[in-house]
Amino acid sequence: MDPEVKEYLVISRGQWDADASPQDVQRAIDDFYLWLERNVAQGKMRTGSRLKPEGKLVSRTSVTDGPFAETKELIGGYWFILANSLDEAAQLAADNPCKVYGLSYEIRPLEPEKAVAGSVANETPTAWHLQRVEVAWRVKLPDRFLELYARLPEAGHVTLASGELWRLPFSLLEPEEIADAVSVANDWEIAKGLVPIIGDFHDLVCLDYRSGKLPAVVELNDDRDETRLFGTFNEFLDALVEVPDEPSDLQVVSVKLDF
Repeated sequence: MDPEVKEYLVISRGQWDADASPQDVQRAIDDFYLWLERNVAQGKMRTGSRLKPEGKLVSRTSVTDGPFAETKELIGGYWFILANSLDEAAQLAADNPCKVYGLSYEIRPLEPEKAVAGSVANETPTAWHLQRVEVAWRVKLPDRFLELYARLPEAGHVTLASGELWRLPFSLLEPEEIADAVSVANDWEIAKGLVPIIGDFHDLVCLDYRSGKLPAVVELNDDRDETRLFGTFNEFLDALVEVPDEPSDLQVVSVKLDF
């Protein structure tokens, strides 16, 4: 196999659309197998398997019957894609004929290395990541910091003290991204005492530790002009609001939150 080509696991999730006819779904299934066989013959895929509905979940405390997820997350099967990048693998998976009738596909690169407890991995608890952030930036994160990861997918706006509704710039950074950002703080002109938590390193929302151990929340624009948003992190967290539709009569930053 070409050393540049990597192997990706494709996980089929969900159920057929309830309003789809069995005849239409069967045609999609037939087309899927032809599509799969063609790509296997071309060296772009490897076959996997369908999964039976029954199963067991084994944990440290019990053994319980499955399935183990919401309907939209149910796993129906898996196969493999051979591609040069994750984007290329996703583009190929997007041609799956069964996608039309409600199934979705998760693409995951395989990790050939053995697990190491100290490395960043799927099993690494968020608390370990946050400890790394605190060591890297030499700060103590607010006690409620983890609530951001539960709140922001639904609440991408904050109500400012002025009453203005303001949309947060870009996405909440993952803990490992925040920790790694310390190495580029000078390049991105992030002042000492500011810890970026939201943004793309052009427009940023930062925790501001310059006045003490309890951080304020400030915004930096691309020119590094600074705006103080909230005096405390808790005020910022409590000001998060859910806005289903983008209001047209308010001055907001129109960007997509990507979580």
